[in-house]
Amino acid sequence: MDRKENFDEETIYTEEGEITLKGIGRFLKRTWLRTLIYLAVALVIATAAFAGFKYIGKTVYSVAATVEYSFRGISQGQNPDGSVFDKDDIRSINNVRSAIDETGLGAKILANGDLTAARNHISVTPIMPNEYVQKYNELIAGGMSSADAYAQLATMTYYPTNFVISLRNYEELGLDKTDANNLLDALLNVYRKWFANEFFAAVSLSDKAFTMTVDPENPLIDYIDFADSFDANYATFSSYLTEMVAEAPQFRSEKTGMQFVDYSEELSSLQTQVATLKAFITNNNVSNNIENMRSSTQNQVSRLTRESTRLEGIIRDTRAQIDSIEPTVVTIVSPSGTTTTSSYPQIYNDLHKALQSYIEQKSNVDTQLAEKEELLEKIQSGTGASADTKEKADSMLAQIRTGSVDFIARLNEASKEYAEQLAGSDSFKIVSPASYVYTSRTFPTLLVYIAAVAIAILASFVVTFALGKRNKNRKKTEEKVASQISSEAKEND
Repeated sequence: MDRKENFDEETIYTEEGEITLKGIGRFLKRTWLRTLIYLAVALVIATAAFAGFKYIGKTVYSVAATVEYSFRGISQGQNPDGSVFDKDDIRSINNVRSAIDETGLGAKILANGDLTAARNHISVTPIMPNEYVQKYNELIAGGMSSADAYAQLATMTYYPTNFVISLRNYEELGLDKTDANNLLDALLNVYRKWFANEFFAAVSLSDKAFTMTVDPENPLIDYIDFADSFDANYATFSSYLTEMVAEAPQFRSEKTGMQFVDYSEELSSLQTQVATLKAFITNNNVSNNIENMRSSTQNQVSRLTRESTRLEGIIRDTRAQIDSIEPTVVTIVSPSGTTTTSSYPQIYNDLHKALQSYIEQKSNVDTQLAEKEELLEKIQSGTGASADTKEKADSMLAQIRTGSVDFIARLNEASKEYAEQLAGSDSFKIVSPASYVYTSRTFPTLLVYIAAVAIAILASFVVTFALGKRNKNRKKTEEKVASQISSEAKEND
């Protein structure tokens, strides 16, 4: 059957109730002005609503990079020198200032706030270690709820080695995307240099103690004083070499051809020479002035005795503090069974470290005290050494000085090589460089606006049609009423 369109002023349907393109075209042609007015009103409302939404659901633009630490000690939360690792060192005021100076962005950033404000836009977020994630998955697989698993993991201590460094909402600092990328890259490079200089700079061991000579006019600096000074310096060198042998057992200096273990063995030989010198001085009462030596030794014995007694009291009190600390016991009941863990507060570990340090200090003091007591016993009634004996002591001193100065020069050279090697290693590595990211509080605002415009267009047509249909119905009603009135009038006539 042919379809016949029944199109009055506001009708877009066929007689079968179907909408046709031709009907819509006639409808728009007849009502374009009205539709345009409604559309304009709808777009104004949509734009106003979008502006408010854009403010509330503001998109935060950022740049971010990922870094990784891989030096010895980081997995225990320590810096390379054993101090406590602080993830926020990378965004220190000095590092941020240097990065801003390098990029020349001071005029922009300082126009929108101070350095502290800029620093507050930089965040350092740790990435959970794989061991932590694996433990969580194991607990969940064992039937534990997510809440209980997190509760148990909260009792664990872990130290991340990877971090995300972000420059958030950089537009508030007056920066564009390129500026933000440059600033974050500069910050990472500034920190890399600071990190290498702070923890891997070459150790410069001084040879000052070995260049001083015996002065007969200054009896306060005696033969035994030189020997003690040599011993103290060697102890410093020994501590450094012990650390280096453990940290870099494979390192070999290209200039000297020696490893740190070789330097350690050479130092042991020098320490043996000093021990021989001290024994010679003690046994032969070698001194510039024996009376001054006796008086000085008595004072040193008294001082070392007091120090040993003081350290003994500290050790006793520290042990009592440790014994008084009770562990925190956590019991978690899950479908897989009951798990009980105990942990001590950080002060418990700190006290143990302090106790070990006090014990080592007392051991050193007691060793020095025993030596001074032996020396005092030797010189209580003795007389000064002969000229020949002093000459031999001078020869021994000179040999130790020459060997020590050469040793320190070669060790410093190796230390410099190692520091330069470490500074370019993966101790601090940029896993992924600065890149552009954004986060929105809800979803992209442009999509919201497009949807609002589409709704506005549809609404304008619907309103136009609805109002047109209402006018048509009203017209029909008016015509019907008029027809009735006309009929009644004819009947009355």
